[in-house]
Parts: sequence; structure tokens; C-alpha cells
Amino acid sequence: MKVTITSMAGNSSTMSLPTKKDVFDFIGLYKSALKKNQRVKITCDILGIDGYLQGTKPIRDKFNPSKINNRCGFSSSGRTIFFYLFYKFTHHTS
Repeated sequence: MKVTITSMAGNSSTMSLPTKKDVFDFIGLYKSALKKNQRVKITCDILGIDGYLQGTKPIRDKFNPSKINNRCGFSSSGRTIFFYLFYKFTHHTS
């Protein structure tokens, strides 16, 4: 299922997830990674999703990149958060 995330600046990223559950899990993770003052548009035509996600993370919450196992670094931009969560979501270990 194709999911598209578009920032308020118009930058968009697309990914494919295999199941409906995976799409909803990703949306929940993405929403919790965004700060309260961040908002993105999310669409998934197959599931009829077309709306905006408002972040739930406190604005003053400082992100600590040293706590993340990430080879390519991390910034607080929505696009980087998107790719980080996509990687973590698709390469999770149980």
C-alpha cells in the first residue's frame, strides 16, 4: 500500500507498506515523532486516507541522536524523521 507524506513546504516522500496494520502502525509512530508544532499531509488511496497529522511530541523535548542506532545521522527535519521511521519500521527485530 502506497503511503505519501507531504510537508507543509511541499516536499513529499512515498513508501510502500504490505498491510493495513503496518500503515496504521507507521502513522502512529510518525505522529509521535513529530513535535506539536509540526504538521504533515498523509495519503493512502487504497485505504482512503487523506488528511493531516499533527505531532504529539512536546515542542521543547530535545532530540538526542546519540540514543539512536543510525548510520547516516539524524536531523529534526520531517523528511529525515520519515526515512528514519521507515527504516526502523521495516527493519525491526522481534
